[in-house]
Amino acid sequence: MRHGWQRTGGRIFAQVQNGLHTVLVEEEFGTPFVWAPADRAERVPFRGLGNRAIRDVSRTEIAWMIDQNAVDLAATQDPTLELAHRLGINRLSKDARSYLDTSRQWQAGGS
Repeated sequence: MRHGWQRTGGRIFAQVQNGLHTVLVEEEFGTPFVWAPADRAERVPFRGLGNRAIRDVSRTEIAWMIDQNAVDLAATQDPTLELAHRLGINRLSKDARSYLDTSRQWQAGGS
């Protein structure tokens, strides 16, 4: 079950499945993101990390942050580390760096 609710009852599971017919589910670097069709965009303002892990942040939010901070990121020796700090990440793991690097490539028009 993609949503992580291992003990979901049958009725709740059916309601979730029924609701998924009205949304877009898009894979971003192996992580599924759910969008209301009217809300899907290439850039979405960053909502902060809150309790989210970096891989729970859509590349569209990361691209928005890159757009907002392009001059400062270009001026630093390590743009990915600077981006991480601006996203609220104090310790940049190898996995988080990889995810941000891939998001930066996507934002720049890469794969």
